[in-house]
Amino acid sequence: LLRERVPDEVFQFLIRDGSQWDAPLDDSYIPMPPIPSAETWSMRDAPQSDSSVAIANPTPTAQWWQISAVDPEFRVGSNNWAVGKAAGRDGRGILASDMHLGLRVPATWYRAVMQSPTIDGTVRRLVGVTLPGAPVLIEGSNESVAWGFTNSYGDFGDVIELMGTPDHPKSYLTLDGPMPLETFTEEIRFPTGSKTIEYEWSRWGPVVEVRDGRKFVHKWIGHDPAAFDLAIMELESARNVDQAIGLANRAGMPNQNVMITDSEGNIAWTLSGRIPKRSSPPSIVPVDWSEGRGIWEGYLPYEAYPRVINPSDARLWSANNRILGNDYLNTVGNGQFDPGARARQIRDRLREKEQLDEKDLLAIQLDDGARFMAPWRDRMLAILAKEPDLLPSEWTMHLERSSDRASIDAVGYRIVHEFRSQVIGRLFGWFGSRRASSKGTGLHGFAKRANLHRYVHCAFEDVTTQLLEEQPEHWLPDDFATWDALLSDAIVETKQTLASNTPIAKATWGARNRAAIHHPLAMAIPSLAFLLSMPSVELPGDNHMPRVQSPSGGASQRMVVSPGHEELGIYHQPGGQSGHPLSPYYRAGFDDWARGNASPLLPGPSQHRLTLKSR
Repeated sequence: LLRERVPDEVFQFLIRDGSQWDAPLDDSYIPMPPIPSAETWSMRDAPQSDSSVAIANPTPTAQWWQISAVDPEFRVGSNNWAVGKAAGRDGRGILASDMHLGLRVPATWYRAVMQSPTIDGTVRRLVGVTLPGAPVLIEGSNESVAWGFTNSYGDFGDVIELMGTPDHPKSYLTLDGPMPLETFTEEIRFPTGSKTIEYEWSRWGPVVEVRDGRKFVHKWIGHDPAAFDLAIMELESARNVDQAIGLANRAGMPNQNVMITDSEGNIAWTLSGRIPKRSSPPSIVPVDWSEGRGIWEGYLPYEAYPRVINPSDARLWSANNRILGNDYLNTVGNGQFDPGARARQIRDRLREKEQLDEKDLLAIQLDDGARFMAPWRDRMLAILAKEPDLLPSEWTMHLERSSDRASIDAVGYRIVHEFRSQVIGRLFGWFGSRRASSKGTGLHGFAKRANLHRYVHCAFEDVTTQLLEEQPEHWLPDDFATWDALLSDAIVETKQTLASNTPIAKATWGARNRAAIHHPLAMAIPSLAFLLSMPSVELPGDNHMPRVQSPSGGASQRMVVSPGHEELGIYHQPGGQSGHPLSPYYRAGFDDWARGNASPLLPGPSQHRLTLKSR
């Protein structure tokens, strides 16, 4: 939709594959696209008519990244990394994994230690997490191999524009000639009545949008029943990294980054799930398959999957970022990778020591250092050096002393965080910014009318950085005479927003980032929250740092484990095993998760035993 309404140079500037924060495993670099010239596109001259630039909204739904009403920027993701025998203490391979999800009660994961015959017939001790109702150890260790997952954010689905035939409106063109669209009708029943739904299906997938007489279908591996199975169970029998890689590639599951280590100290990264084999690189915009471009030619053979095994520095990491360079992008595509600040900080922390153990890896999981925010603090201080009266001296003192971490007592970090939101809001109309462009032009006005934040939320940082560094007048919102004036205005509104916290020393990050981890009944009946919800404690961490944390989103678990040395392992979870609020196990583990205490992966002495007997 965006691509059809702006010149190609503008589209490439706003939608990009690379980030200034990229930390891929192969050190590949993707240059940032240049800012389009005034002759190509001027935001100050952008049309004011909504009809000329407005982008049609799809059917209204909750935005998938709006996990937290307090911080709508939170995105579901995850971190994991591994160190091999050259970097692990005592020559051990060690895995760290924390999966980021919306947090709720009961907790998503169910901790498990199982001693049972695995698929290969051997009896092993399996340690890790399961999903209630699924007969699989999702991630953990089998004493020989340990594995963990992060969302890969590859592109595993395509939108295809159907090319109709004038004589047959219910047909579309393919390489095999015209094909008829199938029509299905379903009745959806509910207590007060029913509704009849009619939809169309092509050989490539369902029609998901009809716009201006044009039809678009969605081709996705999720529509193929053959793409999903329970082969992930075979990981429970893997004896080494080489076996585990092949099993992960063949597992019929979502396309995840799989991080693996074994008891010999080997480490590896690869992808799970089916990967489309396309006739040309993945496209981020709709394609016409009747011409043969981008068409799926089955699935990529497993031996062609991207893999990294035992790198020279014995360190691997993933954090929903771009993992490799152009060959990877041409195969896997870009499903809106994380900008990469988390991955870079993890990589740099892994390189700070020659040898790392379980507690060192936990320390990285708990790292709330605000390296991503440092440029924003510097921008703020540069404006204050010119205009010191914009903020009281006490505010500036906090800015200088406590903006380097998202700790619960950090006032400076909260000031910088709000300032960044104010600046980006002025440029993008980000999530209903308080400041709207009065004339409706400029990037802010265009973005508001075009719902631009739907399409470029992963590129906010890089686009904004380029604009602030180069300061092109034709991309400056027309409410401001200069870029410094925009930044000054953002500082003023930052002050107004936080002024209710009197004195400013009360405006800590912890006061804003307070746990809101609720049971569904507590959300419906707030008076039950004291009984059903987790404690409303202040939490360190934020987006774009290893310790990802919002009030109701973040690490759904933390695990650190060395296969064969599970007794040294560490595990955290924001809630216990029981779903009964009066059980002593209902909140078990929450305090260690919130405080970052190194609680053990293995359980202590048994307190209860349930025996199942056949009749």
